[in-house]
Amino acid sequence: MAFTGKGVYSYGTATPRGGSVIAYLTEQAQRRSTRIYTIKTTPEQEKAMIKYIDEKYKVDRSDYNYFTHNCATMVIEAMLHAGVSVDSINEILTSTDPLGGDNGMPMYLPATVEMIASRVSNTSPLFSPENGPVPSNFTDFNQ
Repeated sequence: MAFTGKGVYSYGTATPRGGSVIAYLTEQAQRRSTRIYTIKTTPEQEKAMIKYIDEKYKVDRSDYNYFTHNCATMVIEAMLHAGVSVDSINEILTSTDPLGGDNGMPMYLPATVEMIASRVSNTSPLFSPENGPVPSNFTDFNQ
């Protein structure tokens, strides 16, 4: 996830917090395609999300857990903590879609994050294909 003027915050990759969005997408394009959604937030919400990530997700990723503490949980929890699209997130997490885990508990997967982003973004996603060109219009997010 990237923040206006603060760079990208990725959990589960070697990308440093606050790193270049273009550098992150270029590195990721070597192994996967990426859909990029823009979600309107306030400066206060972005500050709250960054603070939450800094407090709850270790920079060295020593607390990473594939199922319970991963890139998707970071995005979803930070958004909920900051009050970003809470109703839409809760609706998706409590739905009976195939992403639900055992006993109706949601799975926090990249696909879950994409479902949330596609619902709450007010713009069409940009696409960065695997081994292809990276969209270059993300300078607003770099430090």
